[in-house]
Amino acid sequence: MWGVNAGLAWLAATTQLSFRPYDAQPILKAPKVPGARSDFKLVEGKHILSPKTMLELPRPGNGVANSAGDLTLVPLSQYGFDENGERICDEILSTPNLPLFDGGEAFWIDDRTIGHVRPGSDGKSSQELYAVSVEYTVDTTTVTPKSPVRVGEFPDAQLSNFKYSKSGALVFSAYVYEDRNLSSFVSEQDEKWRNRGNTALVYDENFVRHWDEYRGPKRQALFSVDLKKNKGEWTLGEEVFALQLPQHSTPVEPFGGAEDFDVSETHVLYTTKDPNVPEALHTRQNVYLAPLRPAPGSDLVRELTSGIQGATHNPVLSKDGKKAAWAEMERDGYESDRSKLVVYDIEAGVRFTITENWDQSVADLTFTPDGKSIIFTSGHNAKILLYTIPVPPTPAHSDMHLPVVIPIALTPSTLRRTLRLSPEDVEPEEFWFTGAKDKRVQGWIVRPPGLTKGKKYPVVLLIHGGPQSAWEDNWSTRWNPQVFAQQGYVVVTINPTDELTMQRYIPEFTDAIAEDWGGRPFEDLRKGWKHVLDNYEEVDGDRAVAAGASWGGYAINWIQSHPEWNFNFKALVCHDGVFDTVYNGFATDELYFFNHDFGGPPWSRRGREAAEKFSPVNRVSHWSTPQLIIHGSRDYRLAETEGLSVFNALQSRGIPSRIVIFPDENHWVLKPGNSLKWHYEVFRWFDQWVGTDKEYEGIRNAEDRASVAIAPVMTTTTKPSQLIKGFVPETFPPSCLSSFPSVAHYCVANPAHLSCHLSPLTTTMQTAEVPPPSPSFEPNDIPDAIDYTQNISTLLRTSTKRAHNAVHHSELAGKLLRGELPKNEYIYFMMLLWRVYKRARDPFDKPGAGTNIPTGVAKPSRLSLRRHRILLDTTEDAWQSTPLYRSLISAPPAGLRDYVAHLEQLAVSKDSTDNSRLLAHAYVRFYDFGSLQGSAGTGEKRASQGELLKIKEWYRAGMNEAVGDDRALKEALDVATATKDTEPSDYTSQSKVVFDDSQAPEENTYPISSVVAFVMALALAHFTLVVGGFTGARGTEKFESFVLWLRELLG
Repeated sequence: MWGVNAGLAWLAATTQLSFRPYDAQPILKAPKVPGARSDFKLVEGKHILSPKTMLELPRPGNGVANSAGDLTLVPLSQYGFDENGERICDEILSTPNLPLFDGGEAFWIDDRTIGHVRPGSDGKSSQELYAVSVEYTVDTTTVTPKSPVRVGEFPDAQLSNFKYSKSGALVFSAYVYEDRNLSSFVSEQDEKWRNRGNTALVYDENFVRHWDEYRGPKRQALFSVDLKKNKGEWTLGEEVFALQLPQHSTPVEPFGGAEDFDVSETHVLYTTKDPNVPEALHTRQNVYLAPLRPAPGSDLVRELTSGIQGATHNPVLSKDGKKAAWAEMERDGYESDRSKLVVYDIEAGVRFTITENWDQSVADLTFTPDGKSIIFTSGHNAKILLYTIPVPPTPAHSDMHLPVVIPIALTPSTLRRTLRLSPEDVEPEEFWFTGAKDKRVQGWIVRPPGLTKGKKYPVVLLIHGGPQSAWEDNWSTRWNPQVFAQQGYVVVTINPTDELTMQRYIPEFTDAIAEDWGGRPFEDLRKGWKHVLDNYEEVDGDRAVAAGASWGGYAINWIQSHPEWNFNFKALVCHDGVFDTVYNGFATDELYFFNHDFGGPPWSRRGREAAEKFSPVNRVSHWSTPQLIIHGSRDYRLAETEGLSVFNALQSRGIPSRIVIFPDENHWVLKPGNSLKWHYEVFRWFDQWVGTDKEYEGIRNAEDRASVAIAPVMTTTTKPSQLIKGFVPETFPPSCLSSFPSVAHYCVANPAHLSCHLSPLTTTMQTAEVPPPSPSFEPNDIPDAIDYTQNISTLLRTSTKRAHNAVHHSELAGKLLRGELPKNEYIYFMMLLWRVYKRARDPFDKPGAGTNIPTGVAKPSRLSLRRHRILLDTTEDAWQSTPLYRSLISAPPAGLRDYVAHLEQLAVSKDSTDNSRLLAHAYVRFYDFGSLQGSAGTGEKRASQGELLKIKEWYRAGMNEAVGDDRALKEALDVATATKDTEPSDYTSQSKVVFDDSQAPEENTYPISSVVAFVMALALAHFTLVVGGFTGARGTEKFESFVLWLRELLG
């Protein structure tokens, strides 16, 4: 007989499979690989958006409009590689532009006066304030600045983020010591700190380091000083007011800026981290209101938030100062939660949410001048749209339920913000496909310019970070798909499960990555990649590479860990990615991130299990693809050791690999010279493995045809739907939404500058698009015909493939695992199992059943309830918790209701330690290893021929011992046929099993060969499941129970 211990021992001896969780691998000598071309150069040209060209383009910052709405200040910076330096200036946007002074920071004092703060002329570290008057002629759109007039000098400190109140108060932020005394000469305190005699940093609480800096003794705080006009001259007051409580810090580091506070004529509204909870473990930020000129010793700072919320962003005040608003996340500890729009009535002291029932996140808020509406941005289908929403009447009490108010889109969902090099260029194309759980998933494809029809091009899959992020239709100087395309690659970006700005906020989509880092998102990526290969003939799947950063870098390491997914990438690039998820949970700066995404801290059972399950460090033995690793030494989000560990693992396994370290960069590579080197190394690595044509004809053709130089372009129309595509900032500038009567800003660019167009609020208002509905599944509950004239061996092989394909139809094995099958597919699978169970049992449980029992049919009533429970381990309410279960039992075929009830009884087991659905796992593993013939089948994993033959021969030997060879099985079928003839009443139920293999099956019937083959497939699949270690400590017990059941079933 064939017991499990002998079988496992035999397989271990013959296939040399390791049963240890960490497979010790020898140090291998790297194979011969193609070397990088000695003449490799980045593609350059007059009309080519090369990395160098992109890095030298002007970079506009957040525009600030004056209160009249006719002029806007936009800071611009531009780097020149020839000058090896950066030029910073401010420009007044009108037509044409007028660049102002170099360096510093500018703000509006009034509609025709600009305040400019810049380093002191005497070379000291202090900053000076200048007033610049401008004359603006509307008819000729001419802007004429007058000579700057020095107003005064600020205290010796690092000041920024200036905002002016019409009441004459200038608010700004400064890095100060604990005493928050700007008059105590901060520079002297700096010198004392630098010369303290040691370099030790001592901490009693987190953060120790954040983003790219160790936490020092200074924090940012808000201050105000009088700035008023006296006898035609602007004067700066002598007294500086500290506006915040000592434990408050604004802007919120590391990315906070002027958007973290707002001013009215009397108050400042700001957000700050909750001082009462550890910063590294919580995302909570509170919103406070404070007077601009606080009385000495007064405590007038007022908290407006509830104190139990998550993060808050972009606080704004209405023009009259009577209402405040901000974006608020509900869950503390979750940095990517949906942001709701909260309004606070300052006079009534009432707080209320006006987008509670809206399924998108809000950002970049501003009140309209009359205070009756709020304008904001929101992500939808990978585009950032502009919305407006009326402010409803203030309710009687805070947090009361309000009537549903739906925002109105001010920009059409078709508005694109992409690069155009020439009129003949191929625009980025948006595509949709059906991903995990039948959700519609979106992606982009960007083609190289000047494609030749019928020719294939190398392709790169770019994977974003976050992970709750998205590839949006916007501009970036770091991961710009256009730059990749201009080097001759077809670029594919996919927005898988977890995207916050991708679709309407659907918790089961956006939040689905939590505790499933390596699961559902990769099903989306695999299906999206297959969609691209199947539908875009210009894509050369044999010259495919992939690159990702942050979570995208983790994705690269996880794809490296799963060769059975058959992405077929020839090379990979991992930028600042995760290698060991457990270690990262301890080492990262923002600890709340790990705690949320993995269900708890890394030492908790839940957190550690989720991290271990999806940690690349546990699957290094599967790695084989050449990989480039890039890491910044000042990356404290994902420590440098993550990248070094990946490189060491690849080198130890003899896999071609290269690492690029930037000692002075953080999670992002920002310095222009470093960024250019980054692009060079990435494209050099790609070229080494997939190459592009040395004389890339598409680039050359595009250069010859180009009629527009690479420069931002604009249109003079005021209709947002007619905006020509052009360069825009990486994020939609919030201060460009500054309100003025009846208009909103639309930020685009022209050849010389970033500009803001004005459009009435009533223009082109529409609601956002809804993605196309998911396709319906066609019924698949009638099996294909089988040729019963074939011998029994061929018949078994054919029926095995048929039974298995039926379950795996439309890749539904994975859905079966999660209980997500469409009703008809789910019923079909249940019917297969039910026939094995019920049709083999019923004839012999009936009184007076014939004694001529066929040896090929079982009497599984001997199977104990315990064995059933082991085989069908599942969560307590798995069957009842899905609508599919209710649909399943609403109109079942005869006998199916009883079987479902039986499964329901088994599913409520309380003593299970393994909640996987065993049968579904078995199908997945069988499909991965291939068919019973030893071929690779249609599964994604290509097991070696030798492995498959050994498994097949072991299984066949066991089957021959338990059942007999083909002749014995044929005799069993003959006995079954005879039994059918003698006891016909036992085989006349609605769902029949055909025992006579000489005739084709009728509709809704299944031959016994299919049933037997079905059981064979399960047994073989479960065997591979066990030896692969997929069932944990109870795997052997489950397999042994399955073997006993199989033996009983087959007599």
